This record gives sequence, C-alpha cells and structure tokens, in this order.
Amino acid sequence: MRPQSRYHIVSLAFFFVLIAVGRVEAKPRIILPEDIQYHRFASRVSGAEATWVNPAGLAINKQLDFQYIRRFYDGKFTDDWGAVVSGDGVGIAYRSLENYRGGRYREYIFATGTDIGRNMYWGVSYRYVKEGAGLYNKRHFWSLGLLMDTSPRVSLGAVFGNLNRGRIDGARSQIEHVVTGTYRPSGENMIISAEIAWSTDQNLADARFRAGLELFPRGQMTFHGSFDDDGQYRIGFRFNLNRYFIVTESRSDADNNHLGTAVATGTERKLR
Repeated sequence: MRPQSRYHIVSLAFFFVLIAVGRVEAKPRIILPEDIQYHRFASRVSGAEATWVNPAGLAINKQLDFQYIRRFYDGKFTDDWGAVVSGDGVGIAYRSLENYRGGRYREYIFATGTDIGRNMYWGVSYRYVKEGAGLYNKRHFWSLGLLMDTSPRVSLGAVFGNLNRGRIDGARSQIEHVVTGTYRPSGENMIISAEIAWSTDQNLADARFRAGLELFPRGQMTFHGSFDDDGQYRIGFRFNLNRYFIVTESRSDADNNHLGTAVATGTERKLR
C-alpha cells in the first residue's frame, strides 16, 4: 500500500472515531454566533478564514494575510467588527459584537495548523470569550480540525469543536461536529461544497445541512453562495486587486429578511 493511501485510511478512521465519541446522556449545547465571520466550508479554506473555520487550513497558505471586517445592516455599518491575521501556519482573530443574546460579546481565537503527510493537514484552535451574556461569559473552547485532498478534484474536511466540553449548570456541554466535502468539476470556473453539522446527542437525521457553490469568471472577481436546510442563504463575492482584496457576504433567512452583510477588506503578502 502506498504511503499516501495509508495516510488517507488513517485520517478517515480518525474522523469516524471522533464522531462516535460521547453519545451517552443528553447534555446542554452552546451555539456560537456567526456574525462578522462569514461562512467558508471546512474542506475549502486557507488563509485568514481558516482561523475561525478550520485551523488545519492554516497549514496550506504560507502567506501573510490580514483582514478587517465590519457588519452592514439596515443601511449602515454597525459597531460589530472583527480582525484576523494569519501567516506561516498561525492565525489570531478578534471580534466584538454589541449585542448577542442580550449583551456585548468579545472573543479571541488563537489557531495553528501543520501538514501530517502529503496533501493532509491538521490544526487546533483555542477560543476565549472574554465578555458575553449569560453562559458565554469567560467561556473557553478547544477545537480540532482535519483537512485532506483525496484527489485533485475532491477535498474532505472535519472540525470538532468544544472538545473541552465546558460545564453548564454542572453538566458537560456537547461536542460540535462539522464534516464537509468539496468537489471540483472539470475546468477551473466552479467548485461545489456541502457540509453536515451536528452535536454529540443529535442523530444524523437531525443534523444541519448546507450546500454551496463558488464561481470563478474571468478577471479578479469570485462569486460564492450557500443555503441550508432552514432556508437561510448567503450570497457574496471577492474582488482581488494586486495584493489587496474585498470580500462581502450577505445573509438572509427563509422569509428573505436581511440578517446582515459581512464586509471585509485586507491584504495578502508572500512570506517567502
């Protein structure tokens, strides 16, 4: 058996072992906010976004990447903002939300990723909520991410969040699982991704499903969109100009109510 094949088999086995852990009695669940940090699929992420999506993706992109993000809502920019910097396998992020579940929310993320074989990567992240309403205040979260290119056209990713299972009213909270896949059809102008996400005590039948598409027309523009089984959808674009870029992503619910738009601007520079 080729070494690369052995790595892939070991990684897939690791995915399923982690998924199976911890299903005993019902436990409380902690849902983190999605505001500011626009969505990317864990099997299709590198650079700064990997800091909050999948830390394994930090091992892919060796360049220095900085982003400043604001939320646009109801015709104006709000006071919700964030920033992230990554490079050489390390990422650091911060975000501040003025009102999440009744209080101000301030969060730090420290993440790192490295390769574990040919086209295989893993990473860990530590998230600290310095200020938050209720159970979010002073909360810690550890996550493990995995990423693998099984072929030139297919990538797999998995993220296991809240591994420390912080207590809520004396009970351990649930581990959060996200498993994703990305397919690149022939040609260079489209990418299709899908993910399922569920907590320790949920059956897969109750998992959240999301699918998305990226389009790469000629020029410096990239379009992306996704939808989930709750009817929520996201549409955005990225425009590159030399070493600088702009990213937007607008989020709406099933009734077409606008939930806010993340607007990010930043720069990318090669480290070596």
